[in-house]
Amino acid sequence: DGTLRLGRSMFRGCTSLESVILGEGVASIADGYYRSGWTSTTYYGMFSNCSSLKSVDIRTKNLKKLPDYMFLDSSVETVRFAGGVEYVGYEAFYRCASLTSIEGELKPTIVTNAAFSGCSKLVGSIDLSQCVDMRSDAFSDCSSLIGPVCLDGLVTIPSSAFKGCSSLSGVSFNSAVSIGENAFHGCSSLSSVDFPSTLTSIGASAFRDCSLLLEAKIPNGVTSIGNNSFLGCTRLELFETPSSLSNLGGAALQGCTGLKRAVLNGDGTLKLGKSLFRDCSSLESVVLGEGVASIDDGYYNSGWYSTTYYGMFSNCSSLKSVD
Repeated sequence: DGTLRLGRSMFRGCTSLESVILGEGVASIADGYYRSGWTSTTYYGMFSNCSSLKSVDIRTKNLKKLPDYMFLDSSVETVRFAGGVEYVGYEAFYRCASLTSIEGELKPTIVTNAAFSGCSKLVGSIDLSQCVDMRSDAFSDCSSLIGPVCLDGLVTIPSSAFKGCSSLSGVSFNSAVSIGENAFHGCSSLSSVDFPSTLTSIGASAFRDCSLLLEAKIPNGVTSIGNNSFLGCTRLELFETPSSLSNLGGAALQGCTGLKRAVLNGDGTLKLGKSLFRDCSSLESVVLGEGVASIDDGYYNSGWYSTTYYGMFSNCSSLKSVD
């Protein structure tokens, strides 16, 4: 009748269920829940453990929230939306390893923790242009997600938001003030990033192992870049920091084997972390600008047969000049 409310855990364990239509009269669905035991946690989502589920057609436009745990651990392959959904609940699609496509109109304003985490076959992109609130791990390990992804409504890119999205080809975040730790860690198909002028901080390991990333033009206004932030970006050739920077974390550029030149500017209090350029085997020249105030000591690890050193320029076999 347009006000139909569906209770929680409605189809859980319906192992032969293949398709479901949620008609125009559906208005809301109760959140799922979980119970923790001594050795495991049991989830009670709407379709949890529906091991034959193939498709769900959500024809109602009255449904504003997808409930927590709705599809968790189900075999759903396709979900179609008529529009209207604004809020994707906690772990709504978590570990939906068979999910390949989101069809119709889904333009959420809020995507909560781990909402699509582990959807390793999800291809294409979800329209996130209206999203103003995203939580940690929202799309982590969506390794088939291609993009490009528009995050222009977000002020904060949350931690691990797209970690492990190895097929993600492009992303924009024109209003972002901060990028959380591990936000794009392992996005190995990401070749370019346009950092907005609003940005002030980049978290630890934010772009770690983005092996196709060619350049990182950090805008003025950024004050902090975290540990390991660009570690393993093997195609990065030039790295330059702005005069606003006060902290560049340890190992931020370690293992950037394609890096040839770096210019480190700062605000006069700039602290450079330990082991900053270790293993940058193509690095030829570095400028440490007038804004640099201190550099952390290196360190070493002793093994049974050898000792490994982590100095600022250890194993920089092409280094010619440091100014």
